[in-house]
Amino acid sequence: MQLSVDLSHIPIFFLFFYVLMPVAIYMIRGGFWARIYILFSSMVGAIFIYSSPVGFIELLFPDWIPDSLKSYYISLFKLASEPILMSLAAAGFILLFLFQYGLIKLVSMTGWGGASED
Repeated sequence: MQLSVDLSHIPIFFLFFYVLMPVAIYMIRGGFWARIYILFSSMVGAIFIYSSPVGFIELLFPDWIPDSLKSYYISLFKLASEPILMSLAAAGFILLFLFQYGLIKLVSMTGWGGASED
């Protein structure tokens, strides 16, 4: 299964899906539902990483790098990533999970608090 993602919208998507939504869910529903959302959104991120790793690598290249070098490194990455796509997706899941979990911990430490757990 090949999934195509329009990578021009990833930064706004990342800001909304991985920063604003966990904090909003923590404020509205509490820590339990925020952890459920963190697991769900990290899983979605891992699926995107597994299905189109080259797009995420293209986001890392700055604009000043020539296109010939970009295409060379992307072709090398394609060759190297074929056997390790599952490991790459697992690493992405862990990084997204830790980022969101740390964000929720930071918000809870500031004293803003979340919704009461019933």
